[in-house]
Amino acid sequence: MKHLIVILNLIIFGAATAICQTQADIDRIFTSHARQDDNAKEIIISGDALKGTDIKSYHSLVITGSPAEAETIADEVKRCATNAIGREVERIGGNVYFAKYTLPSTAGDKYNRYLLFLNTHLKGGNTIKVIYIVKKGDLDKLNNQL
Repeated sequence: MKHLIVILNLIIFGAATAICQTQADIDRIFTSHARQDDNAKEIIISGDALKGTDIKSYHSLVITGSPAEAETIADEVKRCATNAIGREVERIGGNVYFAKYTLPSTAGDKYNRYLLFLNTHLKGGNTIKVIYIVKKGDLDKLNNQL
Protein backbone atom coordinates (compact mmCIF):
# COMPACT_ATOMS: atom_id res chain seq x y z
CA MET A 1 0.00 0.00 0.00
CA LYS A 2 2.84 2.40 0.84
CA HIS A 3 4.36 1.74 -2.56
CA LEU A 4 1.09 2.63 -4.25
CA ILE A 5 0.88 5.94 -2.37
CA VAL A 6 4.47 6.79 -3.28
CA ILE A 7 3.86 5.96 -6.94
CA LEU A 8 0.67 8.05 -7.04
CA ASN A 9 2.49 11.01 -5.46
CA LEU A 10 5.28 10.73 -8.00
CA ILE A 11 2.78 10.68 -10.85
CA ILE A 12 0.80 13.66 -9.52
CA PHE A 13 3.79 15.82 -8.65
CA GLY A 14 5.70 14.72 -11.73
CA ALA A 15 2.85 15.81 -13.96
CA ALA A 16 2.60 19.15 -12.19
CA THR A 17 6.29 19.91 -12.60
CA ALA A 18 6.21 18.97 -16.26
CA ILE A 19 3.85 21.83 -17.08
CA CYS A 20 5.63 24.39 -19.28
CA GLN A 21 9.05 22.98 -18.61
CA THR A 22 9.92 22.84 -22.30
CA GLN A 23 10.20 25.51 -24.93
CA ALA A 24 7.48 23.71 -26.90
CA ASP A 25 5.00 24.33 -24.06
CA ILE A 26 5.73 28.05 -24.09
CA ASP A 27 5.69 28.22 -27.89
CA ARG A 28 2.21 26.69 -27.92
CA ILE A 29 0.82 29.81 -26.19
CA PHE A 30 2.14 31.96 -28.99
CA THR A 31 1.69 29.91 -32.13
CA SER A 32 -1.84 28.72 -31.49
CA HIS A 33 -3.08 32.31 -31.36
CA ALA A 34 -0.67 34.10 -33.70
CA ARG A 35 -1.50 31.82 -36.58
CA GLN A 36 -5.26 32.03 -36.08
CA ASP A 37 -5.76 35.75 -35.64
CA ASP A 38 -5.20 38.31 -38.40
CA ASN A 39 -4.81 40.99 -35.71
CA ALA A 40 -1.86 39.20 -34.09
CA LYS A 41 1.78 40.27 -34.32
CA GLU A 42 4.45 37.87 -33.17
CA ILE A 43 8.10 38.79 -32.63
CA ILE A 44 10.85 36.25 -32.01
CA ILE A 45 14.42 37.42 -31.40
CA SER A 46 17.39 35.20 -30.55
CA GLY A 47 20.98 34.50 -31.47
CA ASP A 48 23.17 37.22 -33.00
CA ALA A 49 20.39 39.82 -32.83
CA LEU A 50 20.76 39.80 -29.03
CA LYS A 51 24.55 39.72 -28.94
CA GLY A 52 25.91 42.12 -26.33
CA THR A 53 22.80 41.85 -24.13
CA ASP A 54 22.02 39.53 -21.25
CA ILE A 55 18.95 38.26 -23.13
CA LYS A 56 19.13 34.79 -24.68
CA SER A 57 15.72 34.89 -26.38
CA TYR A 58 12.68 37.17 -26.65
CA HIS A 59 9.25 36.09 -27.84
CA SER A 60 6.21 38.36 -27.85
CA LEU A 61 2.65 38.26 -29.09
CA VAL A 62 0.36 41.25 -29.37
CA ILE A 63 -3.26 40.78 -30.42
CA THR A 64 -5.29 43.89 -31.14
CA GLY A 65 -9.08 44.08 -31.06
CA SER A 66 -9.81 40.51 -29.92
CA PRO A 67 -11.10 40.66 -26.32
CA ALA A 68 -12.50 37.11 -26.56
CA GLU A 69 -8.94 35.75 -26.86
CA ALA A 70 -7.85 37.35 -23.57
CA GLU A 71 -9.46 34.80 -21.25
CA THR A 72 -8.15 31.85 -23.24
CA ILE A 73 -4.61 33.20 -23.35
CA ALA A 74 -4.73 34.14 -19.65
CA ASP A 75 -5.72 30.56 -18.82
CA GLU A 76 -2.85 29.17 -20.91
CA VAL A 77 -0.37 31.54 -19.26
CA LYS A 78 -1.68 30.57 -15.79
CA ARG A 79 -1.29 26.89 -16.68
CA CYS A 80 2.30 27.46 -17.73
CA ALA A 81 2.97 29.43 -14.55
CA THR A 82 1.80 26.67 -12.23
CA ASN A 83 5.37 26.05 -11.10
CA ALA A 84 6.45 29.69 -11.10
CA ILE A 85 9.03 30.50 -8.46
CA GLY A 86 7.91 34.12 -8.44
CA ARG A 87 4.64 35.77 -9.40
CA GLU A 88 2.94 39.12 -9.50
CA VAL A 89 -0.69 39.11 -10.63
CA GLU A 90 -3.14 42.01 -10.84
CA ARG A 91 -6.83 41.26 -11.36
CA ILE A 92 -9.75 43.42 -12.36
CA GLY A 93 -13.21 42.00 -11.69
CA GLY A 94 -11.75 38.53 -11.18
CA ASN A 95 -9.95 38.56 -14.56
CA VAL A 96 -6.19 38.71 -14.93
CA TYR A 97 -5.19 42.19 -16.08
CA PHE A 98 -1.43 41.83 -15.60
CA ALA A 99 0.78 38.88 -14.69
CA LYS A 100 4.53 38.52 -14.36
CA TYR A 101 5.90 35.06 -13.61
CA THR A 102 9.43 33.86 -12.95
CA LEU A 103 9.64 30.30 -14.21
CA PRO A 104 12.16 27.73 -13.01
CA SER A 105 15.36 27.47 -15.02
CA THR A 106 15.68 24.47 -17.26
CA ALA A 107 18.12 21.76 -16.19
CA GLY A 108 21.72 22.93 -16.39
CA ASP A 109 20.76 26.38 -17.65
CA LYS A 110 21.97 29.53 -15.88
CA TYR A 111 19.31 31.74 -17.47
CA ASN A 112 16.15 33.02 -15.83
CA ARG A 113 12.82 32.61 -17.59
CA TYR A 114 10.03 35.18 -17.39
CA LEU A 115 6.47 35.05 -18.70
CA LEU A 116 4.43 38.27 -18.80
CA PHE A 117 0.78 38.87 -19.71
CA LEU A 118 -1.24 42.08 -20.12
CA ASN A 119 -4.92 42.44 -21.05
CA THR A 120 -5.65 46.12 -21.67
CA HIS A 121 -9.27 45.34 -22.60
CA LEU A 122 -10.02 45.38 -18.86
CA LYS A 123 -9.05 49.06 -18.65
CA GLY A 124 -10.59 50.26 -21.90
CA GLY A 125 -7.69 49.33 -24.20
CA ASN A 126 -7.74 46.94 -27.11
CA THR A 127 -4.65 44.74 -26.84
CA ILE A 128 -3.50 41.49 -25.30
CA LYS A 129 0.26 41.06 -24.83
CA VAL A 130 2.28 38.00 -23.91
CA ILE A 131 6.07 38.15 -23.56
CA TYR A 132 8.46 35.30 -22.81
CA ILE A 133 12.07 36.23 -22.06
CA VAL A 134 15.04 34.02 -21.27
CA LYS A 135 17.87 36.09 -19.81
CA LYS A 136 20.56 36.44 -17.21
CA GLY A 137 19.79 38.85 -14.43
CA ASP A 138 17.02 39.27 -11.94
CA LEU A 139 13.51 40.58 -12.16
CA ASP A 140 14.46 44.12 -11.12
CA LYS A 141 16.85 44.39 -14.04
CA LEU A 142 14.13 43.08 -16.34
CA ASN A 143 11.69 45.71 -15.06
CA ASN A 144 14.20 48.45 -15.93
CA GLN A 145 14.73 47.04 -19.42
CA LEU A 146 11.01 46.84 -20.12
